[in-house]
Amino acid sequence: MKWFWVGILCCFCTKAAAESLSFTLAQALDWSAQQASEQRHNRASTPLASRVLVSEAQLWPLQDPRIRVLVAPDGMDNLAFEQPQQRMNHYLFRHWSLIDVFNWFAGTADNTVNLPAASWVEVAHRNGVKVIGSVFFAPTAWGGHPERVAHALAQDDMGRFVLADQLIAMADYYGFDGWLINQETDLTALPEAEAQQLAKRMQQFMAYLMANRPEGMEIHWYDAMLTNGAVRWQNEYNDKLAEFIRPERQLLADGVFLNYFWRQGQPERSNQLATAQGIDPFLIFTGADVWPGRNDQPAFRNTEWLSALFAADSGQSWTSLALFGVNFSYRYDGDARQPAFHQFSQDPAEVQQFYQTEQRFFAGDDLKVTAKATSGSWPGLQRYIPAKTVVQQLPFMTNFNTGHGWHWFERGEKVRGSWHDIRQQDLLPSWQFAVLGHGEAAVSYDFEKGWRGGSALLVHADTSKGAVQLPLYLTDLTLQGSEQLSVIYQSTRSDADLQLCLWSAAEQQHCLPLTQHQQQPEVSWHTQHFALQALTNKRISRIELLIKQQAAATSVHLGQLAIE
Repeated sequence: MKWFWVGILCCFCTKAAAESLSFTLAQALDWSAQQASEQRHNRASTPLASRVLVSEAQLWPLQDPRIRVLVAPDGMDNLAFEQPQQRMNHYLFRHWSLIDVFNWFAGTADNTVNLPAASWVEVAHRNGVKVIGSVFFAPTAWGGHPERVAHALAQDDMGRFVLADQLIAMADYYGFDGWLINQETDLTALPEAEAQQLAKRMQQFMAYLMANRPEGMEIHWYDAMLTNGAVRWQNEYNDKLAEFIRPERQLLADGVFLNYFWRQGQPERSNQLATAQGIDPFLIFTGADVWPGRNDQPAFRNTEWLSALFAADSGQSWTSLALFGVNFSYRYDGDARQPAFHQFSQDPAEVQQFYQTEQRFFAGDDLKVTAKATSGSWPGLQRYIPAKTVVQQLPFMTNFNTGHGWHWFERGEKVRGSWHDIRQQDLLPSWQFAVLGHGEAAVSYDFEKGWRGGSALLVHADTSKGAVQLPLYLTDLTLQGSEQLSVIYQSTRSDADLQLCLWSAAEQQHCLPLTQHQQQPEVSWHTQHFALQALTNKRISRIELLIKQQAAATSVHLGQLAIE
C-alpha cells in the first residue's frame, strides 16, 4: 500500500478535522467499555438497514449482480467531523447505493487501531452499507517494528488473543461492523525462524478473530505479508497469498483486499484460483488506487483497468472491487498530468465542481449514468455496478438533503447560515444522475433552495425534442393500497407537464400528474398528495420524474418526496 502518498495527504490535513478515534496498541489493549463513557458521542445507534438488488429496474443490462464494492477514502481520520460544523465545505460521500463496505482507512506507526466516526456509521447504516475500522501495522520505513506486531499478537493464559477480543468488543460498543487488518510491517529483520513463527501467530490470530466474531461482523485482510514474514504485495489472489490467508483450506477473512500494482490478466487469474479452491471469487476485492496523481488506476486518465476487471461483452466482473482514494473528489491539488478539479476545501462557492467530480467518477464524463461512453472517455463505474436499495418498507421520505449547505431551510425558509453535518444526510437518489428520453436535462443539488435541510434537487430540462425521464429511486415496495404519495416542488412554468411515475413489474408505469395554479410558480413551494389505491398489491421497483415534451424549457425543484 502506498503510504508515501498517505503521508503527503496528511501534511495538509487540519488537526481540527480529526475527530474519529485512534488508539495506540497499548491504549487498545487497555480499553474497556466501562472506561469509554467519555467517548459516548462516538457510539452509533442506527442499525444496519437491509438492502436488496432489484434486477429488473436497473438501467444498464450488462451489470454483474455478484460484485461487492468496498470504498476506502485515503486518511479518513483527517477528513471527518463528529460534531456539526458551521462551515459547509467539508468532505462527504453521496453514492451509497453503489457500495457495500466503507473502510475507515486510517492509521500511523503509533495509531494502530482506528475506529470510524459515529456520524459516518449512522448515514452508512441508513443506506445499508457496512463500516469497518482499520488495524494498521506500518511499514518499517514509516516506523513499523516487528516488536509491535509481536505485542499485538500476545495471548493470555488461556490462549486467547487479547487484541482480537478487544477489536470485537470495540466494534460492538461503538456500533460498527468489523475490521480491515493491514499488516505491512516486514518481519524479516528478525531471525528467519522467529519471523516465520510470528507470521504463523498472525494466521492463528486471524483464525481466532474469525471464529469469535459475532454474526454479521466482517473481517478483511490486506494483501501484504507472506508466511515467511516478508511484506511482498501479490496484487492478485495467487498461491503465495493463498498459502497465508487459506491455510488448511480455511479462508481466514471475509474479504481479501488486493494491492494495486496489478495488470491485465491478474483479476482473471484471481478468479480462476479462488474458484478452483472452492472460494467465492467475490470475497476477493481487487484494489484500485484511483487517486488521479498516482500511476496504477487513476480516475479519468486510465480506463484499461476497467477492461481488465470487467468483461466488455458481458459486463461480468472477475472479482469484487476495493476503491482506494475516492476522496480525491474533495481535495486533489493537481499535477502536470491532471490539474485540480476545484478548490472547494478552501472556497465553498465551488460546491458544484466538488459534486460534479464525484458524479463524474460514478456516472461518466458526461455526468449522465445512462449515456453511452465514447472511445477514450471515462465511462463511469455505475456502468458496471448495479444500484441497491434500502427502500423496502414505509414510510419513505427524502428532502434531498446531502448533509451540508450554505443555509438551513425549514419549510422552504432560511433559518440559519452555513453548516455541515453528515448525520443529516437523507437517502439520496439511487442514480446520480440518469437522463432517459429524447429531451435534454441537467440535474444537480441546489444549495440556494430547499424545503428542509440544505438543498433541493434541481432539474433544468429542454424538452423541445422530446420528453425527459429522470429515474430517482430504486425501490422494492409492495403497496397495500392505503398509502399516500406526497411531493413538494417548484417549477418555473405553471403549464409544465410534470409527472411522478411509479414502475411496477413488467415495466408497467403509473404516472401522477403534478399541477399548479399560482401566477408565480417559482415563488412558492407546492404540495400535492396522491392516494395509491390503484396500486394495491403492486410491487414498485422504481420512482422517476417525467417531464413531457414542450417547446419551452423548464426548471423544476424537488424539495420533498414521501410515501407513507
